[in-house]
Amino acid sequence: MELCGHGATSITWAKSISSSLHFPQSFSVWRFRRMSISSVNSSLDSGESQKTDEMIVSITGATGFIGKRLVQRLQADNHRVRVLTRSRSKALSIFPVRDYPGLVIAEEPEWGNCIQGSTAVVNLAGTPISTRWSPEIKKDIKESRIKVTSKVVDLINSSQDELYPKVLISATAIGYYGASETRVFDENSPSGNDYLAEVCREWEAAALRVNKDVRTVLIRIGIVLGKEGGALAKMIPLFQMFAGGPLGSGTQWFSWIHVDDLVNLIYEALSNPAYKGVINGTAPNPVRLSEMCDHLGSSLGRPSWLPVPEIALKAVLGEGACVVLEGQRVIPARAKELGFPFKYPYVWRYRRMSTYSVNTSVDSGPSHKADEMIVSITGATGFVGKRLVQKLQADNHRVRVLTRSRSKALSVFPVKDYPGLEIAEEPEWGNCIQGSTAVVNLAGTPVSQRWTPEIKKEIMESRTRVTSKVVDLINSSQDELCPKVLISATAVGYYGTSETSVFDENSPSGNNYLAEVCREWEAAALRVNKDVRTALIRIGLVLGKEGGALAKMIPQFKMFAGGHLGSGRQWISWIHVEDMVNLIYEALCNPAYKGAINGTAPNPVRLSEFCNHLGSTMGRPSWLPVPAFVLKFALGEGATVALEGQNVIPARAMELGFAFKYTDVREALTSIVTEKTQA
Repeated sequence: MELCGHGATSITWAKSISSSLHFPQSFSVWRFRRMSISSVNSSLDSGESQKTDEMIVSITGATGFIGKRLVQRLQADNHRVRVLTRSRSKALSIFPVRDYPGLVIAEEPEWGNCIQGSTAVVNLAGTPISTRWSPEIKKDIKESRIKVTSKVVDLINSSQDELYPKVLISATAIGYYGASETRVFDENSPSGNDYLAEVCREWEAAALRVNKDVRTVLIRIGIVLGKEGGALAKMIPLFQMFAGGPLGSGTQWFSWIHVDDLVNLIYEALSNPAYKGVINGTAPNPVRLSEMCDHLGSSLGRPSWLPVPEIALKAVLGEGACVVLEGQRVIPARAKELGFPFKYPYVWRYRRMSTYSVNTSVDSGPSHKADEMIVSITGATGFVGKRLVQKLQADNHRVRVLTRSRSKALSVFPVKDYPGLEIAEEPEWGNCIQGSTAVVNLAGTPVSQRWTPEIKKEIMESRTRVTSKVVDLINSSQDELCPKVLISATAVGYYGTSETSVFDENSPSGNNYLAEVCREWEAAALRVNKDVRTALIRIGLVLGKEGGALAKMIPQFKMFAGGHLGSGRQWISWIHVEDMVNLIYEALCNPAYKGAINGTAPNPVRLSEFCNHLGSTMGRPSWLPVPAFVLKFALGEGATVALEGQNVIPARAMELGFAFKYTDVREALTSIVTEKTQA
């Protein structure tokens, strides 16, 4: 039949129009400016027009548990969905008409009519691979993928120009990379040399035959976790019967993704033109299978104690046992680069630590509240600290500000705006720290000033003295009232300076004054009781309107007097203040955050580039550099802070799956320049 006529046609069927293409009983079909769609209406003669943000998505493999979730998501957001199936009866059993109004179901002969006029096609079809691989099964595993993909591509390519889909999302698998216990794979890694790698290469090649005008995304999917299907659905009943455990050695890598995140990734790829080419559909933190089983057992209150020997799996599955006995460690580098916000970056659902509720008196007795944190903060009156206080209070956590000046703290945190906030001067710090869930230590004299001998001493002592005091107070707390977490600031100055080296958390410390300060600062924090989870956040240049270097630069650029300092070649390892606060917040809640973590964005820039972007964002030139000798004259040795830099990568945060909101300095600067200053 013809889906797309030249005028609006209203028709009523008591039954489906053919045995293969099922429409709801009441629908109208018309052509729009860009594409045609079938639209379900409550009235046959309704004259509604297409919403500009409405998509029409044809889906193969929609009856699988990923496909079903995707259909639900698209319909919930009022998009039109066409299910391309080989069995209408099976599709109707999964998508009953009463629960899925407006859904179009088409068997294979009618796929072309559905694809033509769709906004996009999502291709998820393929025979399951977790089975015994006979020669016939191996052939079907490959052909079920290549045949369907080739058919979809041929139908797209043969569509009329004005009606062909503009997007193809085609599933493939991380089996593309082959198996390894030691390597780490991203989208640029070469393909493996086993059977599944061969299947994936041919599968992807079939998709890439599509018309070059179609934006194509190949999602290499990992092990999808959900109750309705996939490996986890088979594992849960075994664990519930106290019969759970790893398969084989348990050392194989498990590159997983929560079904919600995979559906959201596909959804984002449908609507976001930046998504193209290969994207790994895995969470940022793969785990060994034994660890996965331990976490699953812990979540279910069951032991992971009954491993299935490799020999038994091979006896049952033959060559197909490789699917469960071998794995690969796959990182979603492209999704992270695109800023995709993983809802579940960790395989466990961590619980926020137990806390005590705080009353107006710090001496009040503890009253347990499951999700509430009590956080004592030094350096809270700084612009990072203030934002952290706001974030914690907004999420209904209790905050205790540890300060040397109550009057200053009250001027920053007036009672009317910060109800319930506790402010304690130094003699009262012990009462606040005891009974806190966590302590965040941000205190330290600013380094961007002229370094006299007295100032250098203060830069060092303001950090080591406060940190040592905090650590001593934690260590002297009663066991049941001792904070469980210490987040202590340090700085990227730890690495020294370089125009050529790239530093991550494993890089050695530098040999200049600031590196020495950072080493002693960190050493003071690491004296804390070993039962306290400790994260040392090596903070870069924090960008925000309320403080830091950018707050000083913006007025200069506004007055057409902006430019870089010195050569402009020094590296700026920056981070947006929102990301900095979110990183600290995540470190408070997430037990995986421990040790050194670089508090920088993933993409450092040279200072000249930074200034050019700032000028462009503000509509001002970056044309008035400040010569190095002027800075040295004004700041003395302190000029090194501005004239020398380091290229620091947040490897640990990325490994942990931290979702940076701002990975591009242009976006960060735009958000800051255009935001209203926080009260």
